[in-house]
Amino acid sequence: MSWQEQYRGRVVLISGASLGIGKELARQVWVNGGMVIATGRNAQRLDEAAQLICRGSDEDARRRFLVVAGDVSKSEDCRAAVDSGLHAFGRIDYLIHNAAVFHFDRIDSASEQVIDQMIDVNVKGCIHLTRAALPALRDSHGGILFVSSISAFYGMPEYGLYALSKAALTPLSESLRLENHAHGVFVGLTYLGYTANEPDKRAINAQGVPQPIPERPRTFTRTREAAARGILRQLIRRQSVALPSFLGHINWVFSYLMPRFAFLIHKRSYRSILWPLTVSLLGLGLPLSVQAQDRAVELTVRVGGLKSTGPSHLVIGLFDRASFPDGRPLQHATIHVDEPRMHWRISVPVATYAIAVYQDLNRNGRLDKSTFGFPTEPYGFSRNYRPLYRGPMWKDAALQVDRDAAIDIHLIAPER
Repeated sequence: MSWQEQYRGRVVLISGASLGIGKELARQVWVNGGMVIATGRNAQRLDEAAQLICRGSDEDARRRFLVVAGDVSKSEDCRAAVDSGLHAFGRIDYLIHNAAVFHFDRIDSASEQVIDQMIDVNVKGCIHLTRAALPALRDSHGGILFVSSISAFYGMPEYGLYALSKAALTPLSESLRLENHAHGVFVGLTYLGYTANEPDKRAINAQGVPQPIPERPRTFTRTREAAARGILRQLIRRQSVALPSFLGHINWVFSYLMPRFAFLIHKRSYRSILWPLTVSLLGLGLPLSVQAQDRAVELTVRVGGLKSTGPSHLVIGLFDRASFPDGRPLQHATIHVDEPRMHWRISVPVATYAIAVYQDLNRNGRLDKSTFGFPTEPYGFSRNYRPLYRGPMWKDAALQVDRDAAIDIHLIAPER
């Protein structure tokens, strides 16, 4: 079962769901058969988002999308959102803390009102909504996911208050994870990088006046769809921490391993005109471990144990940690089987990968399974992992590819 299918019948409470990533999160949960509790401060925008997402659907499908207007900085509004969701759906499986206020200005210029608003929404809002939803999440053995930012690693110029509020989510999530482990509640954190904004998205200046958000470098900007997919995949797989962007990995490396160099780099990025220089310096100063990601090597996958009973296809997929085993592979191939042993040769960047392969005996484009979910066609994984009581996990099949290499996978014959 894919991670998308696992949202069918699940109830997800999403804060800040009227715009941007929050709206896209709500859409993806809903189209995959889940129930959405969408909350945000602007009732009109929430209604418009719901109408856009549910447009053309029947009444039963529309009932799976619940709109609850409210401000997460107010504990009573958080309780109202949770109570409304429980009344409508009877349970809450997941909580995604997406609501946030964005501030772009110098700290010494910010008014007390702006400082309070940043802390009230971005930090206290997460606390209020978590406290309200925890009893329901403990009942469902559900999960909580905090949406943080790569700015939490190092305070960028004029992003200080925002960075502070996002950095606070790290110890908060860690404490909640420990406190609720015995209750079966998962707690995760994702450090998002630059993500494309909707045209109506605004930041507040030093006086609290909404203004357009500064344009992000397009080279490092992800789509809202990709960001939402990563968040939902992380949540369903119960992955504690995710750092989905390349720029985020760079920021982490410099902030924690090379803090003095990080200061020089960020100092030069203070003025937007120097952004090209900043990128150049980042490229020159990356540690070898990061530089290696751009170096291509040749990987050969040799597959044995193929059946020769009529025409068939060999289907091979190369995965990273985020996509293995049920997501979309980074690279894949469908090869006509004409020998008992086949091979697949590709060029890949230095990194850690997992490989899944199966022989499509009836050429229907999928791995056939029995009523109980066991494969009925030959299959296999890198490191020749053989599943026993569960499907493969990343650690079972992951292998480091840092030079030209050839690996052998012997297909597992399905039990009859």
